Amino acid sequence: MSSPGLDRPLRKPGDFKRFAGKTVRIVTSKAIENQSFFIGEISGAGEDGVELALPKGRTVTIPYENISRARLEVKI
Repeated sequence: MSSPGLDRPLRKPGDFKRFAGKTVRIVTSKAIENQSFFIGEISGAGEDGVELALPKGRTVTIPYENISRARLEVKI
């Protein structure tokens, strides 16, 4: 068995809560604010969705059912 690696996928609400404060890359199935690709820091994870702190002081809440792919972003 192998480890999921540094850029591990995030699938469950608990995954987002566990990695709060980390940078993630999320692709959504429906556009949110005319955008479907986000890179930001997890600033909160509730029952319905995850809140990301984006560059330039923006925040966005993404419902879990709208997330098609989510992975930790690797910083080297």
